[in-house]
Amino acid sequence: MQNREKIIRNSPCIFISNHQSIIDIALLLQLGVNFKWVSKIELAYVPFVGWVIWMNNHILVRRGNKQSVLQMAEACRNTLMQGIPVFVFPEGTRARDGQIQPFKEGAFLLARDNHVPIVPVVLDGTGDALPKKAFWLKPRQVFTVRVLDPVAYKTIERLDTGELMEYTRSVMSHELNDIRNQTA
Repeated sequence: MQNREKIIRNSPCIFISNHQSIIDIALLLQLGVNFKWVSKIELAYVPFVGWVIWMNNHILVRRGNKQSVLQMAEACRNTLMQGIPVFVFPEGTRARDGQIQPFKEGAFLLARDNHVPIVPVVLDGTGDALPKKAFWLKPRQVFTVRVLDPVAYKTIERLDTGELMEYTRSVMSHELNDIRNQTA
């Protein structure tokens, strides 16, 4: 875990991370922050994972369903108003190639609409350990979790959504390349 001191504590924010593997969820829980995940509703019906989602009242969304997206945004707003951060994977799904995929706008609109900063987190190694569609964990993998500088609300307010998404994705992609160069 790198740069843990950059985590915003005791204040609402939107955490975002790249998404390589189902392992990401367990790894990101090591941040030691009480937050609510935004999760696709299908995961709520997976044994063990779903139980954790239901017991912790995480925020569910049915992708592609406008009403569900509106309900998710309202749940996020209520969560942030309680001072609890929300965690979103802005790529929307796990990347097959380990690169950071284009972002969907949801996390960025949530940050803008709720006047909260975004805390980007970059992780690496999980996609190699348990790739999408794989069932067996590969042994002896190195995982890296790096917390980046928060994107202040002043920056969020200044940029349009597309610019904000591209700026954040660019910073995260640069950090992912840096992590890979250090571990190579």
